Amino acid sequence: MRAITHIVMHCTATPATSDIGAADVHRWHLQRGWSGIGYHFVIRRNGAVEPGRALEKKGAHVSGFNAKSIGISLAGGVGANGQTPVDNFTEDQLLTARDLVFDLMATYGVPIDNVMGHNEVIAQITHGAPKACPVFSMDRFRAIITDLQDAEVDVEVVEQWGSDMADDDEVEESARTHTVVSGDTLWGIANRYGTTIAEIRTANPSISGDLIQPGDVIRV
Repeated sequence: MRAITHIVMHCTATPATSDIGAADVHRWHLQRGWSGIGYHFVIRRNGAVEPGRALEKKGAHVSGFNAKSIGISLAGGVGANGQTPVDNFTEDQLLTARDLVFDLMATYGVPIDNVMGHNEVIAQITHGAPKACPVFSMDRFRAIITDLQDAEVDVEVVEQWGSDMADDDEVEESARTHTVVSGDTLWGIANRYGTTIAEIRTANPSISGDLIQPGDVIRV
């Protein structure tokens, strides 16, 4: 497996009305004369993740910076005219991207500062022609990943404390909770823990509708 030091975020530069997936991008990149899709993952408008180029293979998504990076592209990024950069990504896409990047960071030891937008890599490292890609705010994106990291640390601290201070029932109870962070939705939490929104509502009768707030602790 190649060494991975960075994760680079992209957009497909398509309107919000275009339901773009990995097969579409693969076809476009073949038409450019490439060996196939240059991204390692594509995230559709509904938040579904589709695999692209195999992770063990160098991507084709940032000229001069492909060897040690993973490329992730979100469908969208331009207005109806097909040209004007627009942050039109769905909440489902951003939450899926957050969870995917969080897992990849843990797997490959990539620090949060090395999660970058295509435009940031060009401006800070490769110094190529400026781009708007991925259009959405990378500062905001890194912030929701950091919130998720902090929530994971909070759970770990509770579990370590419980290992020699709490009884077994209390430790088991702490492992079945999730601390809500900025950007969380019931759908995203259910998807992450392999449960359903209905089951979360049953376990948390105090939840009203879909309203959850950062800092809330819910049973999952």
